[in-house]
Amino acid sequence: MHNQISLRMIFVITTLVAVVIACFQNLPQGVIVSAFMAMLAMLVVTFALFAVAFVFMLPFAHLNKYLDDQSDDGSSPFAQDRLPTQIVPPIDRGAE
Repeated sequence: MHNQISLRMIFVITTLVAVVIACFQNLPQGVIVSAFMAMLAMLVVTFALFAVAFVFMLPFAHLNKYLDDQSDDGSSPFAQDRLPTQIVPPIDRGAE
């Protein structure tokens, strides 16, 4: 992804914002407020659904922690609190 914004993209964004503002200026005041309230309600409902899903999945995550097989930890060199063995030995600078 490019982190630069081209002049063409600025023109497109400006045009879209101008069209949206023009559409909202022609609407009565009650329609704008009801559209905003509907958008806010959708945001709140979505957040509530994600919160319910999180609370529902939390016991399964804790249960998985207790049921997880811990026997494969011995294959990690860090399990014995030591560094892994080096494939290439370090260069001794004092020998030169």
